Amino acid sequence: MTDELTEVGGDGIRRSFDEHYDTFRDVEQDPTGAMWAIHKQAIRIEELKAARADAFDAAVDAYLAAAAAARDAAWDVYCAKLRKLQEENSND
Repeated sequence: MTDELTEVGGDGIRRSFDEHYDTFRDVEQDPTGAMWAIHKQAIRIEELKAARADAFDAAVDAYLAAAAAARDAAWDVYCAKLRKLQEENSND
């Protein structure tokens, strides 16, 4: 498991959710605890997926905003150059 899938126990020590369920015998001795460990992992995985999706959406939004700003700036430069050319041609 990754470091993200941990929690602080009642004793204040950070451990993985399934630390106590490393063998089939551990699961046989405490099937309810093993089920809750799996459930907690599933919830944490969904939370991480949602956070990743939110971060991706924020990155896409930032990229699109920067691209729009660059497009607008390029358009402004183009229009300024076009006006300058029109002014030069109208003076002739």
